[in-house]
Amino acid sequence: MKPVQVDWVDAAGEAQHIPPETAAVLQPLLRVNLGFLLDEREDAVVICSGLINDQDNKCVGCEGTVVIPKGMVLEVREL
Repeated sequence: MKPVQVDWVDAAGEAQHIPPETAAVLQPLLRVNLGFLLDEREDAVVICSGLINDQDNKCVGCEGTVVIPKGMVLEVREL
């Protein structure tokens, strides 16, 4: 699996009470995730932060898996 960098836009929110004028200027978050590309399909990019390999170096597990909806992805770059 190839290592990639995924630049994407995430939703922002505030759980505490804030004035409407403060809430109105909240912006989406620009995110960057590094990981191993598991799948890039029509609806999503799937990466994980770590791989678990057996003694034959075959991937038998993934950790830190993230599924990013394709509409939120700005760019996927191979590292």
